[in-house]
Amino acid sequence: MTLASRSQQPTRHITGIWATENNEAHVELCKKGGEIFGRFVRFLHEPPHGGLDLKNPDPSRRQQPLVGRFFIRNFEFDNGRWRHGRIYNPDNGREYKADLELTEGILNVRGWIGFRWLGRTVQWSRILQASPGESTCSN
Repeated sequence: MTLASRSQQPTRHITGIWATENNEAHVELCKKGGEIFGRFVRFLHEPPHGGLDLKNPDPSRRQQPLVGRFFIRNFEFDNGRWRHGRIYNPDNGREYKADLELTEGILNVRGWIGFRWLGRTVQWSRILQASPGESTCSN
């Protein structure tokens, strides 16, 4: 992966490593079959629930580690942003509809239940941009 300059980032190229709001975690965004998926690669502070997915509604997943887990899935590029995806919040075990939009080097991550206008947006900062050969999700 290479460092990316903000002025050279087309809106559809969001693969790479991102720092979440307040730099709590690093997330890898990658492509599977033309859709964007994302997983935790590390936590910079104490991860939720000691790093396990204890709030997952599926009891069989509650002892699985959060690092490496895909919690962002199925985003399709549409009209200048990545849309129609889902994002899972390990703090409460809930999944939200979501959109991802790159604006001037900042990734706006908006999640909601029900109506989009009732949702919440957080901003992530790019750490590394994936080169074309590295943008595909492994495993």
